[in-house]
Amino acid sequence: MVVEMESKLTQSEYAKVTLKLTYKNIAVQLFTAVGVICMILLLLQWFGLRKIFDTEAPMFPFLIATINILLPFSVLGYAQKHFASNLTLQRSFKFVFDDEKISYFAEGDQGQLNWEYVIKYSCINNFLLIYISNVSAYLIKTDELSDEQLNFIKSKIKQPEYHAKTNHQYN
Repeated sequence: MVVEMESKLTQSEYAKVTLKLTYKNIAVQLFTAVGVICMILLLLQWFGLRKIFDTEAPMFPFLIATINILLPFSVLGYAQKHFASNLTLQRSFKFVFDDEKISYFAEGDQGQLNWEYVIKYSCINNFLLIYISNVSAYLIKTDELSDEQLNFIKSKIKQPEYHAKTNHQYN
């Protein structure tokens, strides 16, 4: 089977995927949970419902809660700035997926990657992320693919705990 498709990211799509990837990280999830707890405790004290902290203005919980509130806006701002400054992300790509490899063609650029070098895949919203390293992935819009095409692409990607060709360790 051969699957051909064209894809072009928008700035808002890139920002949404970046935000989702950020919040998939366990450290960010834990920090968010601590921030929400701090925020709740601060609100309880400020409204006089419960005396939790010895001082009227506890700075550490306030700082954690504030950072927690600002983090999503910071991530979205970074993603939008990164997209605007990276011309590669703004290009239209044509992808060809066959039994042997992934081929891509963009304005002034082309390449191919054998399936054995693909590390893993993940799905976020309507995107399939095909990881070619720990920090780089092809972003494929799944709404432009049929279920059969999507299953074909996923079936070509092996997701082992350890990827022998690239020495990447997964847990």
